[in-house]
Amino acid sequence: MTKRLENMIEVGFITPTNVKTQAIDSTSKVVVMILRIDDVIAASKLDKETDILPQLNRLSRNQKYCEK
Repeated sequence: MTKRLENMIEVGFITPTNVKTQAIDSTSKVVVMILRIDDVIAASKLDKETDILPQLNRLSRNQKYCEK
């Protein structure tokens, strides 16, 4: 091996296709997992917001009654 750029086929260093396929497959799985985690986090935030909304509605209704 030398420290200069060379044609990998001429040197005899060929990466098998299955290694590249496995790397792409693994990367795809990681991306899907990250997106699922993001969906879970977004859904939990949405649940918290929807739990607060009925309470806010009740408070705003109570304020309207107090103003009358």
